[in-house]
Amino acid sequence: MITFALESVDTAFDAYAMHWLAEYHGELARTGVRKFDLTNVEQYRQFQKAGGLRLMVARDETGMAIGFCTFFVMRSSQASELVAQSDMLFVRPDKRVHLIGLDMVVRMLKGLKEEGVTLFRATSSTRTDSSALWRWLGFSMTGMIYERSTDNNAGDSSVRARC
Repeated sequence: MITFALESVDTAFDAYAMHWLAEYHGELARTGVRKFDLTNVEQYRQFQKAGGLRLMVARDETGMAIGFCTFFVMRSSQASELVAQSDMLFVRPDKRVHLIGLDMVVRMLKGLKEEGVTLFRATSSTRTDSSALWRWLGFSMTGMIYERSTDNNAGDSSVRARC
């Protein structure tokens, strides 16, 4: 039986969970997505302490973490509504056939709505495309996100001079 619960960063990110987070970030790195700093769990603690992080963990019958889903919750800068932004969704590769990720997101969205969140935002990398999941859940594309590393030297010298 799979259980789902909101957990603290310290409870969720135990040694076993850190192994799977490393696997998740390895997956992202293999697809070319910018690598995250796994050693900085403190930033998640600070967001949670300030009330801005929701972290759901899926655990198997032995209590082992098999999936994570995180959302950042904040007031919109354009309106007074409460907004939740997806951050991380991971399910162990050997457990992905069980729709655990979908179940986690549905439970998370329901809980966030009960907290007063009125707008959900999700991002989907073009390299690890989860857009089908978000569309299936009723999300619609409202724009595009572009990013560039500050280390990027692409473009001609006139462009580089402006950046």
